[in-house]
Amino acid sequence: MKKIFGAVLLTALICWPLACGKNLSPTSASTVTPTPTFTATTTPLVNWDITTPVTIGASIYNIGYVHIYSAGSLVLDGPGGAVTNAAVTLNLSGDFVMDAGASVVAIGAGYGPDQGPGAGGVSFANAGGGGHGGAGGIGGVAAAGIANDNSAGPTLMGSGGGGTNGGNGGGLLRINAISATLNGTIAVFGDNGISGGGGAGGSLYVQANTIFGNGNLQAFGGSAITPSIGGGGGGGIITLSVHSGYYFTGTTLVIGGTAVSPTDDGANGYFTQTGY
Repeated sequence: MKKIFGAVLLTALICWPLACGKNLSPTSASTVTPTPTFTATTTPLVNWDITTPVTIGASIYNIGYVHIYSAGSLVLDGPGGAVTNAAVTLNLSGDFVMDAGASVVAIGAGYGPDQGPGAGGVSFANAGGGGHGGAGGIGGVAAAGIANDNSAGPTLMGSGGGGTNGGNGGGLLRINAISATLNGTIAVFGDNGISGGGGAGGSLYVQANTIFGNGNLQAFGGSAITPSIGGGGGGGIITLSVHSGYYFTGTTLVIGGTAVSPTDDGANGYFTQTGY
């Protein structure tokens, strides 16, 4: 089942009961205040107890443990411009824990319109959807963005949809931890294209000895909104890799974004579970 998505109200992320086919209800994005003590170069290693909305920039963070409580959210942000570049790696010496109601958000925080290895094409008033795990949809006579990246170990953000008003792709989040408990929502999906192609879903890559939880992991492609002749964004990539035990029972969504014509919908991306 495919639905049309917009930007998301960070305080209204919703848990869905099915493993596939249900998507986050869109409204508008909130602005959060960064916490200056969370830096990529803090020595010695710090522990992050996140109880309120916190924004971090694109970087590699070498830290102790991360615990996001039910009222907390971690928002991935980039420097803006053609490549918004919200690519974040969390290297933890301890555990990564999300309580129910917690969120990590990198919505539309990847490559911008016409940018990225799977950028949607443009031809006159037509625009293709961005590609990532799945190819974008064609937009009339405009070429679709190609599928790219490695589903077993993604390293790229979602590419942007074609056209100046195409959707941004989703961001990139990599987590390396002793164990991971994912009871909240992690959203790295692409933005809708307004008179342009939808942005491709981003990447979520979690590596840990064990992974637990029943949360919602979302990397779907953005939709092409009427009246544009645009293609939907391709779905992103979600990879959960374990060394000793896999106990995650939640939702993983990597569907492609919709278009005005169903033949222009983006292709689904990849969910991969590797290891034990």
